Amino acid sequence: MKNGKNGWILLLLIIVLSLAGGFLGELLSQYKFFSWMSLGGRNGYITLFDLNFTPLIDFHLIRFSFGLTMRINAGSIIGAILAIILYR
Repeated sequence: MKNGKNGWILLLLIIVLSLAGGFLGELLSQYKFFSWMSLGGRNGYITLFDLNFTPLIDFHLIRFSFGLTMRINAGSIIGAILAIILYR
C-alpha cells in the first residue's frame, strides 16, 4: 500500500461498514421512502454465493456442518463504498 497504509485496516473497515450498512438498509427498507434499499431477492438481499456442507459429520446425536453465505443489499454496498472513501 502506498503511504504506509495497511491493507488489513481497509479490509476491516469494509467488513464493519458493510455489516452496519446492511443492518441499516434492512431497517430502513421497511419505510416507503427507503424501499429502494431492498434489492429484491430473498428478504431484500441478493445472494452472492452460498457454500453449504451438511451434514459434514453425523453421529446421530451430534451433527457437525459448515455453511457460508454472502448476501448484500443497497445499504451494505453503500457501507463498502464509504469504507473505501474513509480509508483514502
